[in-house]
Amino acid sequence: MGIQNTEFGESVPDFWDIFDFEVGDVFQKYYYYCPFWMTCKQSIKTEVLSKEVFSDHYSYEMKILCRIIEEFSGGNTITTYSSNITNQTFYKQDYPDVINFQMTVYFYHGIIVKLIPE
Repeated sequence: MGIQNTEFGESVPDFWDIFDFEVGDVFQKYYYYCPFWMTCKQSIKTEVLSKEVFSDHYSYEMKILCRIIEEFSGGNTITTYSSNITNQTFYKQDYPDVINFQMTVYFYHGIIVKLIPE
């Protein structure tokens, strides 16, 4: 990683570097928010199950696990879990420059806490 054509670094990552996830990669993100009547904590874990590479895009099958803990001001707590499998496709034409790549990865994946290759 770095800036092209300088004495520092090697190259700016491009579309093919940023979206090149491997089967078994795990992304985790956490949310915490607090309306007046409750505290809510949410964790989402996404695992790459399969990968296909095409000339203009990557296509992935991903398993998403979600846990939500709601703590109410009266002392009650509710914990819910959900799980689903989804397909996610990243097309090169949708990401025309490096700044957009990085902002989209950050926005799409939230804050990536860990990337754990199997």
